Amino acid sequence: MQQTILHPCNKPFLSIPANLLTMEGIAEDHQFVKALVDWAENGIVSRVAKKIGVSPSTLNRHYNGTAETRLGRDTLAKLHQHYPDFPDWGSRNLTVRSEVGRFGDRPFDEIYGSGELPVIPVVGSAIGVRSFDPERDIELTELDMSEVLGHIDRPASLARDNTAYALTVIGDSMSPKFDPGSRIVVSPKASVLVNDYVVVQLKGLDPEDQYEERIATVLIKRLVRRSASFIELHQFNPAETFRVDQNRVAAIHKVVGEVF
Repeated sequence: MQQTILHPCNKPFLSIPANLLTMEGIAEDHQFVKALVDWAENGIVSRVAKKIGVSPSTLNRHYNGTAETRLGRDTLAKLHQHYPDFPDWGSRNLTVRSEVGRFGDRPFDEIYGSGELPVIPVVGSAIGVRSFDPERDIELTELDMSEVLGHIDRPASLARDNTAYALTVIGDSMSPKFDPGSRIVVSPKASVLVNDYVVVQLKGLDPEDQYEERIATVLIKRLVRRSASFIELHQFNPAETFRVDQNRVAAIHKVVGEVF
């Protein structure tokens, strides 16, 4: 089953029904964690926590039914990675966890009306053939926005972003955050903040090689600084922090989620 998990955002609770929806989601997480721990390690929470690399208290609160927030994105992803054969992955409704829904958004049809959301296109991607900096190993990616390789379900938080797209990460420069083969969801309309993961579309260096709508050379990195004259980005593998002049930046799009 396709699962879209989006980064959380700090939004206030919307209404009393929204709070009730959140409580229901937390209760589902309690039941889920208890079932998984009992199935995987005979009820020993510390063993599961050690295997996935989190503090035992992170899972204990859910196992004991005392957690007041939902399972975090990273914790859920680690559980799925280490226990992919757990049978409740198939029955539990994990198709979409939206950045708004995680904080108790009202039911989708109450906000947007009935009917299914349009799918999000997965556009073609490839390793860039040119060097961004001949002195450093900074990975470039090329996107062909006209080549649609498939589609993914659209989360409710992107219902009104008709420019959203997804792509497959080809290289390993952002591993282990995004390994080769990871599919990420990108929102051109989302606000971009420092420490966000971003897709930076670049302009060409030559007058005859300017940015085009069909094919874009991009940097998939983490934004660490932004000024009027440059942006500063970071990649993990090999670890590099570098600057891009603003006159080379065509657009900065926020990575809002990852599809599992």
